[in-house]
Amino acid sequence: MKLEKVFKKLGLVIKKEEIEDVISCKPLAIENLLKKIYFKVNKIKGDANESYGDPNSTSAKDQFYRSQIVERDNQIEELRVKLEVILYFKIFF
Repeated sequence: MKLEKVFKKLGLVIKKEEIEDVISCKPLAIENLLKKIYFKVNKIKGDANESYGDPNSTSAKDQFYRSQIVERDNQIEELRVKLEVILYFKIFF
């Protein structure tokens, strides 16, 4: 199963039964799975942030990653604004 490969690459252990519970719409199955994924992603992000060093660092690598994050944050905000406009026009027109 492709999902299992993705989870394995993330170092996330998801039992086949958990996936089957989500597929069969068992109560709280998706919430529990998303919670596991959420905590794992935050742990990975935390580890990544620590590996970039001191936030006041001026190394080229740290500056590059920070600039990439700022650029992506700006793109996300721009897309949010566009989505709000589209939804506004969809609702009222």
